[in-house]
Amino acid sequence: MWKKITEKDVVNVEKGTKMRIGGCECVFFAYDEDYEFYVEDETLPNGSSWMGIHDWYRWTVEVWEESETVTATPPPFKDMKFRVRDEEHSKQIQETLFGLGYKWATGEPGVNYTYCQYLYTNNDGDLCYGTTEEFFDDKVFHKEHTIKPVGGFEIIPVKPEIPVKKMTKEEIEEILGYKVDIVSGE
Repeated sequence: MWKKITEKDVVNVEKGTKMRIGGCECVFFAYDEDYEFYVEDETLPNGSSWMGIHDWYRWTVEVWEESETVTATPPPFKDMKFRVRDEEHSKQIQETLFGLGYKWATGEPGVNYTYCQYLYTNNDGDLCYGTTEEFFDDKVFHKEHTIKPVGGFEIIPVKPEIPVKKMTKEEIEEILGYKVDIVSGE
Protein backbone atom coordinates (compact mmCIF):
# COMPACT_ATOMS: atom_id res chain seq x y z
CA MET A 1 0.00 0.00 0.00
CA TRP A 2 1.31 3.50 -0.88
CA LYS A 3 1.66 6.06 1.90
CA LYS A 4 2.05 9.80 1.20
CA ILE A 5 5.06 11.51 2.83
CA THR A 6 6.31 15.09 3.09
CA GLU A 7 9.79 16.54 2.66
CA LYS A 8 10.23 16.30 6.44
CA ASP A 9 9.67 12.52 6.34
CA VAL A 10 12.48 11.84 3.84
CA VAL A 11 15.01 11.61 6.69
CA ASN A 12 13.18 8.42 7.76
CA VAL A 13 13.47 6.68 4.39
CA GLU A 14 16.11 3.98 3.95
CA LYS A 15 18.26 3.58 0.86
CA GLY A 16 16.58 1.11 -1.49
CA THR A 17 13.01 1.95 -0.44
CA LYS A 18 10.44 1.69 -3.23
CA MET A 19 8.81 5.08 -3.84
CA ARG A 20 6.34 6.76 -6.16
CA ILE A 21 6.84 10.44 -7.02
CA GLY A 22 4.21 12.13 -9.17
CA GLY A 23 3.04 8.65 -10.20
CA CYS A 24 6.53 7.58 -11.32
CA GLU A 25 7.97 4.60 -9.44
CA CYS A 26 11.58 4.87 -8.30
CA VAL A 27 13.99 3.61 -5.66
CA PHE A 28 15.28 5.99 -2.96
CA PHE A 29 19.06 6.52 -2.97
CA ALA A 30 20.09 9.47 -0.74
CA TYR A 31 19.22 12.77 0.92
CA ASP A 32 21.89 15.44 1.40
CA GLU A 33 22.61 18.52 3.54
CA ASP A 34 21.15 20.84 0.89
CA TYR A 35 17.79 19.03 1.21
CA GLU A 36 18.17 17.45 -2.21
CA PHE A 37 16.66 14.03 -2.74
CA TYR A 38 18.18 11.36 -5.02
CA VAL A 39 16.79 8.18 -6.60
CA GLU A 40 18.72 5.31 -8.22
CA ASP A 41 17.93 6.17 -11.83
CA GLU A 42 16.37 8.96 -13.88
CA THR A 43 12.77 8.07 -13.06
CA LEU A 44 11.48 11.28 -11.51
CA PRO A 45 8.71 13.17 -13.34
CA ASN A 46 11.26 15.81 -14.40
CA GLY A 47 13.40 13.12 -16.10
CA SER A 48 16.12 13.50 -13.48
CA SER A 49 17.56 11.38 -10.68
CA TRP A 50 17.28 14.18 -8.08
CA MET A 51 14.96 16.91 -6.90
CA GLY A 52 15.38 19.79 -4.49
CA ILE A 53 13.19 20.52 -1.49
CA HIS A 54 11.48 23.23 -3.58
CA ASP A 55 10.12 20.48 -5.91
CA TRP A 56 8.13 18.67 -3.21
CA TYR A 57 5.04 20.84 -3.63
CA ARG A 58 4.81 19.85 -7.32
CA TRP A 59 4.29 16.10 -6.93
CA THR A 60 2.74 13.64 -4.53
CA VAL A 61 5.54 11.65 -2.89
CA GLU A 62 4.71 8.19 -1.56
CA VAL A 63 6.57 5.25 -0.07
CA TRP A 64 5.57 1.63 -0.13
CA GLU A 65 4.09 1.13 3.36
CA GLU A 66 5.71 -2.26 3.97
CA SER A 67 9.20 -0.79 3.44
CA GLU A 68 11.66 -0.57 6.28
CA THR A 69 12.32 2.84 7.77
CA VAL A 70 15.07 3.99 10.05
CA THR A 71 14.65 5.92 13.25
CA ALA A 72 14.43 9.61 12.50
CA THR A 73 17.83 11.21 12.44
CA PRO A 74 17.97 14.97 12.56
CA PRO A 75 18.74 16.72 9.30
CA PRO A 76 22.16 18.32 9.01
CA PHE A 77 22.02 21.66 10.76
CA LYS A 78 24.02 24.73 9.75
CA ASP A 79 25.42 27.85 11.39
CA MET A 80 23.31 30.59 9.79
CA LYS A 81 22.28 34.15 10.56
CA PHE A 82 19.26 36.15 9.38
CA ARG A 83 18.47 39.87 9.29
CA VAL A 84 14.83 40.31 10.25
CA ARG A 85 12.83 43.03 8.45
CA ASP A 86 9.72 42.97 10.64
CA GLU A 87 7.67 40.71 12.91
CA GLU A 88 5.98 38.89 10.00
CA HIS A 89 9.39 38.19 8.41
CA SER A 90 10.64 36.85 11.76
CA LYS A 91 7.61 34.56 11.98
CA GLN A 92 8.20 33.25 8.43
CA ILE A 93 11.90 32.58 9.13
CA GLN A 94 11.12 30.82 12.42
CA GLU A 95 8.39 28.63 10.93
CA THR A 96 10.68 27.65 8.05
CA LEU A 97 13.46 26.75 10.50
CA PHE A 98 11.08 24.77 12.74
CA GLY A 99 10.02 22.82 9.65
CA LEU A 100 13.69 21.87 9.14
CA GLY A 101 14.01 20.66 12.74
CA TYR A 102 15.54 23.70 14.46
CA LYS A 103 14.37 24.41 18.04
CA TRP A 104 14.79 27.37 20.36
CA ALA A 105 17.98 26.97 22.42
CA THR A 106 15.89 28.12 25.40
CA GLY A 107 13.51 25.18 24.91
CA GLU A 108 10.47 27.38 24.31
CA PRO A 109 7.95 26.10 21.78
CA GLY A 110 6.75 27.94 18.69
CA VAL A 111 7.27 31.44 17.32
CA ASN A 112 8.89 33.84 19.82
CA TYR A 113 11.08 36.96 19.92
CA THR A 114 9.56 38.42 16.73
CA TYR A 115 10.67 41.88 17.87
CA CYS A 116 14.38 40.94 17.57
CA GLN A 117 16.30 42.14 14.52
CA TYR A 118 18.51 39.06 14.16
CA LEU A 119 18.07 35.29 14.28
CA TYR A 120 20.83 32.67 14.39
CA THR A 121 21.02 28.92 14.01
CA ASN A 122 23.78 26.65 15.23
CA ASN A 123 25.00 23.37 13.78
CA ASP A 124 23.46 21.56 16.77
CA GLY A 125 19.94 22.62 15.72
CA ASP A 126 19.57 25.51 18.17
CA LEU A 127 17.73 28.69 17.17
CA CYS A 128 18.82 31.90 18.94
CA TYR A 129 18.06 35.61 18.66
CA GLY A 130 20.04 38.85 18.84
CA THR A 131 19.40 42.55 19.08
CA THR A 132 22.67 44.22 18.03
CA GLU A 133 24.32 44.54 14.64
CA GLU A 134 27.76 44.29 16.28
CA PHE A 135 26.94 40.78 17.51
CA PHE A 136 25.51 39.90 14.08
CA ASP A 137 28.71 41.07 12.37
CA ASP A 138 30.87 39.19 14.92
CA LYS A 139 29.23 35.86 13.97
CA VAL A 140 31.75 35.37 11.15
CA PHE A 141 31.32 31.58 11.00
CA HIS A 142 27.58 31.97 10.46
CA LYS A 143 26.79 32.65 6.79
CA GLU A 144 24.00 35.16 6.23
CA HIS A 145 20.81 33.69 4.77
CA THR A 146 17.29 34.82 3.99
CA ILE A 147 14.10 33.07 2.93
CA LYS A 148 12.20 33.18 -0.32
CA PRO A 149 8.69 31.94 -0.97
CA VAL A 150 8.54 28.70 -2.96
CA GLY A 151 5.29 26.95 -2.13
CA GLY A 152 6.32 27.55 1.49
CA PHE A 153 9.63 29.26 2.18
CA GLU A 154 13.12 28.17 1.21
CA ILE A 155 16.31 29.28 2.96
CA ILE A 156 18.91 30.76 0.62
CA PRO A 157 22.36 32.27 1.25
CA VAL A 158 22.71 36.03 1.02
CA LYS A 159 25.48 37.16 -1.30
CA PRO A 160 27.46 39.96 0.37
CA GLU A 161 27.15 43.30 -1.32
CA ILE A 162 30.45 44.72 -2.50
CA PRO A 163 30.34 48.50 -2.24
CA VAL A 164 31.22 50.27 -5.48
CA LYS A 165 32.41 53.85 -5.42
CA LYS A 166 32.40 55.95 -8.55
CA MET A 167 35.73 57.77 -8.67
CA THR A 168 36.99 60.77 -10.54
CA LYS A 169 40.08 60.62 -12.76
CA GLU A 170 41.99 62.62 -10.14
CA GLU A 171 41.09 60.18 -7.36
CA ILE A 172 42.23 57.23 -9.49
CA GLU A 173 45.53 58.96 -10.32
CA GLU A 174 46.08 59.75 -6.63
CA ILE A 175 45.58 56.09 -5.66
CA LEU A 176 47.76 54.76 -8.51
CA GLY A 177 50.43 57.42 -8.16
CA TYR A 178 50.62 58.21 -11.88
CA LYS A 179 48.58 59.86 -14.68
CA VAL A 180 46.00 57.76 -16.54
CA ASP A 181 43.97 58.19 -19.71
CA ILE A 182 40.30 57.44 -19.11
CA VAL A 183 38.27 56.25 -22.09
CA SER A 184 34.55 56.58 -21.56
CA GLY A 185 32.24 53.89 -22.84
CA GLU A 186 29.30 56.31 -22.88
